[in-house]
Parts: sequence; C-alpha cells; structure tokens
Amino acid sequence: MMVRRMVLVCVCLALIAAAPVMAQKKGKPAPAPAPTGVPVSAELRCPLAADCMTAERIDRIAGDGLGPYVGNAAGEGAFFNDNNKLDIHYTTSYGRSIVADFGDQIANGTCMTTGSCRKNFNFAEVHATSYPSITNPVDAAQEPLPNGFNDIPVGGSSKARFKLDFADPAGRALIWTVRYNAEFYPGSTDLTVTRTSENTWVVEATASDVAELVAINTGKGKQVMTHEGFYTMPFKITVTR
Repeated sequence: MMVRRMVLVCVCLALIAAAPVMAQKKGKPAPAPAPTGVPVSAELRCPLAADCMTAERIDRIAGDGLGPYVGNAAGEGAFFNDNNKLDIHYTTSYGRSIVADFGDQIANGTCMTTGSCRKNFNFAEVHATSYPSITNPVDAAQEPLPNGFNDIPVGGSSKARFKLDFADPAGRALIWTVRYNAEFYPGSTDLTVTRTSENTWVVEATASDVAELVAINTGKGKQVMTHEGFYTMPFKITVTR
C-alpha cells in the first residue's frame, strides 16, 4: 500500500510539473528573447555621407536616410552580440530599414542551370524581419575571431563574413540572403573590417568584392536553397561603441 501511494504521488507531481509546458504548447509560441550584447551605433555611408557616390563606385546597400542605427532596450538596432559580432535587428516596431540594389549582377547562379531561379526583382527594402544582419570577422584560416570585433587591433583589419536577410518583395514564402562568405559560398568574397580607433570600426565591401544572393522557401514542405547569382554591392558601415 505504501509503495502504491508513493507511485500515485510521483505521477501527480509529474503531471503538475508538465501542465505549464502543455499549456504553452497549446497557446501562442513565446516571443524570441531580445538580443543580448552591447548597443552600438552603425551608420551606413549612403545616402547621407559626402562620399556616398563617386565615379568609381555606386553603393548598392544603403540606409534609409534617418541617421545611424542604434541599439535600444527593446533589442532593436545595432549591437555587438555576446561574441562581439555586429548584429543589426530590423523589427516591426523599430520603424527603420535599409535598401539593397541588385542592379550590378556579374555572374549567374546555379539556378540558371537547373531552371529553378526565383528572383523577380532588382531592388529590396529590408525591414520588419526577425533575422539580424550579421558581420563576423575571421582570421586567415577562416576561423571566427573568438572575441569578434574586439580582437582586431587598433589600426588593423580583418576579413569578415556578412549576411543580410530579407523577406520576399512580392510576399512569397521565401527568405532571401545576401552573403559575403568565401568559405561556405564559393564565388563570393569576404569583406573587410578595419579598426580605426579604440571604439570605432569600419565595415566595407568594395567594388572588387562579390556577394552571392540565395533564397530558401519558408512554407510547408522541403526547404530548398537556390543560388540566384553574384553581385557587386559596395557599402560601408561605420560602427561606434
């Protein structure tokens, strides 16, 4: 009898402990936690800087003209994350955006060979996405720097991977990504991060650097990534801590 009572007590306790989990599964999913890290200021060269456009270069990734993107208490804007990579979050309530211009394609993607290309635009406005833009410095062996931007000495520079996600401009169930990532996206290059002072860094893709545009479906069924093409997309971000 004593053993039976102990079993019943254990079962009851297990059900009580599981109740909140079961309730959570039936309700709406919990919102993603706000990013942790150090708020920073990230200012794109275009459209406001004096050297925004030159005869040699047209910036293809540019800001919205409202000034720097600054991290706030709601987790919106620019941050050095826990690994001191640069994250820029564009959420619905933030009310900010950046623009991406795909007017300078230099090579087709593999989707042309397979007939699976899905790109039907040359311009995209990046806003209201839960996916941050990430800049990740790497060493000569393509290993991420353990302490990110902080591992770059003042006056020094480092190659870096960069990604920029955005929703499909036509509302299809697709996520598009601009990638500078020589190791994992062959044909693209890395970009460069230069530390100009103790608390200032410059992230830059030049006209010689190459970005790849990829897409992946977000609807039901198997997720398929298509490689849509290679582009020259110069830009510059000045980061201040």
